Amino acid sequence: MRGNVARARQGRHDSKEQAEASIQQLKAELKQTERRERELQGVVDCTERDEVATFENGRYTNEIREVCMTLLTEGNVSIRKLPKVFTTVIKYLTGKVPQRLPSKTLLSSRIRMEARIVASKQVSLKSGKHLTLGLRQVAGGDAETYLTAFKESIDSLAAAITSAEEEKSIVVASLVSSIKCLMSDQAAVNGVFNRLLAQFREELLPTVIR
Repeated sequence: MRGNVARARQGRHDSKEQAEASIQQLKAELKQTERRERELQGVVDCTERDEVATFENGRYTNEIREVCMTLLTEGNVSIRKLPKVFTTVIKYLTGKVPQRLPSKTLLSSRIRMEARIVASKQVSLKSGKHLTLGLRQVAGGDAETYLTAFKESIDSLAAAITSAEEEKSIVVASLVSSIKCLMSDQAAVNGVFNRLLAQFREELLPTVIR
């Protein structure tokens, strides 16, 4: 009798687990269906509109930013002519016009800065990883000049990530602490540069810990 009761309880427990698993699977499938529906609706909206969406959620889309970077750095298109070039290409290829384009001020400041950082030099490895090389001209070859150039490069990277000063200091500290190896092109100043860099890292340590 007890054995039958135990088996019945176990059967109900198994059935409950199976039901819960089925519910979770159905919820996952529902989310996937809803996401696919939103994607298809976006395609429909895009084909029905006379404009190409370039601005979403308070910022320009990654696609428009990438196009602007490419035109500025690889296409040698001037900031003054970029809106006209972009609009003309989109209009004749798709029959549509861009919803809105970055202002000349934005192009000349933030997006151009991002372009210099992202497009300076990129290498794709066989593993699929991408390496980016940032180039910065310096006026001298001493350790202090190298450290100043290093700080400027880190500041530029942080500024491309966030514009909030408080967040920027945290990003700077995180970037500096994550660097594993640095070496100057002059062995004579490398030791001094490493000492200066170590002091700089110590200054940032409280921010990293926080």
